Amino acid sequence: SILMEDMFENMKQGNFLKEKYQLIKLLGKGAFSSVYLATDIEENKNYVIKEMHIKPFSSEKLLEIFKREAKVLANFYHPNIPRFIDFFILDEKNIYLVQEYIEGNNLSVLIKEDKFFTENEVIKIALDILDVLEYLHHFSPPIIHRDIKPENIIYTKEEKAYLIDFGAVIDELLYDKMMQQSISTIIGTQSYMSFEQL
Repeated sequence: SILMEDMFENMKQGNFLKEKYQLIKLLGKGAFSSVYLATDIEENKNYVIKEMHIKPFSSEKLLEIFKREAKVLANFYHPNIPRFIDFFILDEKNIYLVQEYIEGNNLSVLIKEDKFFTENEVIKIALDILDVLEYLHHFSPPIIHRDIKPENIIYTKEEKAYLIDFGAVIDELLYDKMMQQSISTIIGTQSYMSFEQL
């Protein structure tokens, strides 16, 4: 089935979305989405396109999360968050989010490739991400990322760290509403969750 998935993803390469975004290659795939490198043929510029995987049993919940991510990203203006470009729905099973392409690797890949980080580089990465968190927490209501981990931090050759994947964002009002209705939602990666999040 993995081979079939690879063949399916390879078939998508070269396809056009909205007659302007040409898919170049698959960058990553998760439980809820696939992420592609794409070129805007009108601007001759590369972007990242996130395609949401809709499953019939959870389509409403996933659609809600994806729309929330697009709405939140559209309001972000921070140098360490990739810029929001576009959001569109081609049909009920094809929902896309377009963002600025950041050339680099996530920290997980770099660590697996035995990248050595100096103490100053580690401090700089931490400060970059803390600056993003301070920015997010100053929204009213504050925005909480909920899934900070090496895979969601892109590191560039210019030694700049970017926080990505805002699919798990939640504001305090929504959280309070969920608590009042006794709705339990666990979003994040268990080994990187804080105790209170677990």
